[in-house]
Amino acid sequence: MFEIAGGIIIAYIVLVTIPRIARYWETKRTFAKAYKVLDVIAKGAAPHIPDFTEIRKKAEAGDAKSQQILGDMYYAGNGVKQDYAQSLKWFHKAAEQGNVDAQYGLGSAYDNGLGTKQDYKEAMKWYRMAAEQGDADAQSGLGLLYYEGKGITQDFEQSYAWFSKSANKNTTAKMLLGALYYEGNGVPQNFEEAYFWLTLSLPENPGSKGLQEKAASQLTPQQITNVEKRITDLGGV
Repeated sequence: MFEIAGGIIIAYIVLVTIPRIARYWETKRTFAKAYKVLDVIAKGAAPHIPDFTEIRKKAEAGDAKSQQILGDMYYAGNGVKQDYAQSLKWFHKAAEQGNVDAQYGLGSAYDNGLGTKQDYKEAMKWYRMAAEQGDADAQSGLGLLYYEGKGITQDFEQSYAWFSKSANKNTTAKMLLGALYYEGNGVPQNFEEAYFWLTLSLPENPGSKGLQEKAASQLTPQQITNVEKRITDLGGV
């Protein structure tokens, strides 16, 4: 009875709690891209605010990069009043010209229902375009839609494929790749790989801790040592 209850709890963690944490961090990452705060945090500087008038002028002239930046500015309220509808408009213009950041931003807007009705099929369409250009965040977003079965039939193998492409650059992908290995969804069950990826995700996703500890409990001390050596060889966490 206790084993059944424990299995239900773990399944809930893997299929419900972990994706919720992932969605929280994916939304935060979209804002980070729009604010360009990743470099800001590293440098301890104030966010750079582009010249709105100049950027809009270039955007209206058809410059895709300026259209994407303008979309970012409206998305985050960076240098202009936040306006998701305007963000969506400019992301569309840039994305249709192949701008990968705008394609990701558009996917995120449809995924989260910002400036438009939530539409997972549209989110998948734009995530895929950016993902196929190598954008790790779009690859992770696409993997998450497959993981949850939103906008498409749930497919853990596709989820695994996209998380594998993005895990080296995206912490959400690390966490969910670990969850897939833990349960053996879309990939043969492997507690060492689960422990490896969940541990790597911890600095940015502390919500991985519970599942990481459960993975560790399935390993021998030597297996844990082997995984920790792999992590150390990568430069630690």
